[in-house]
Amino acid sequence: MNDLDTLIQILSAHMDSRSTVVTAQTHLDDLGMDSLMSLRFARAVQDRLGIVIELEDLFDCLTVEDLAAHLRSRNS
Repeated sequence: MNDLDTLIQILSAHMDSRSTVVTAQTHLDDLGMDSLMSLRFARAVQDRLGIVIELEDLFDCLTVEDLAAHLRSRNS
């Protein structure tokens, strides 16, 4: 499993009972994440991947795929 797949899996788990299907092309702003959900997601990514996500990263990246690419470039 690569980082993109892991991000999708974590995001899907944090969508609670919402019917949104998360894919690589899902726009982050379409997920309706509030600040608490964003913090929980960021913490889950840090716990699982050891990668720190700043809240600004979630606003700066358009899609889940963009976020994965941004995190790869920042941590390489």
